[in-house]
Amino acid sequence: MKHEIKFEIMTEDKNTLTNSLLIRTISKHFEGFTVHKQIGYWKGVQETSQTITIITADSRDNRLLINRIAEQIRGIGRQECVLVIETPVKTELI
Repeated sequence: MKHEIKFEIMTEDKNTLTNSLLIRTISKHFEGFTVHKQIGYWKGVQETSQTITIITADSRDNRLLINRIAEQIRGIGRQECVLVIETPVKTELI
């Protein structure tokens, strides 16, 4: 098993054009990732939201890259903030 890091970026699900920009932004840096669509709440208000999950090598460079991507997502979606969660994981492709 490999020791890697799972990043989850939680953001509002704005619209198809915004989502296309998000996918292109992330695809420039990572070959694989997952987008989960869900209902979320921010400051007591329901909204459609999405979580982008990226599993990658645990490195300072990847942490900085994820933070830059999160800033871009925040800007593209014109959001007050986005949430980034970082979790150490063990992975194995079977």
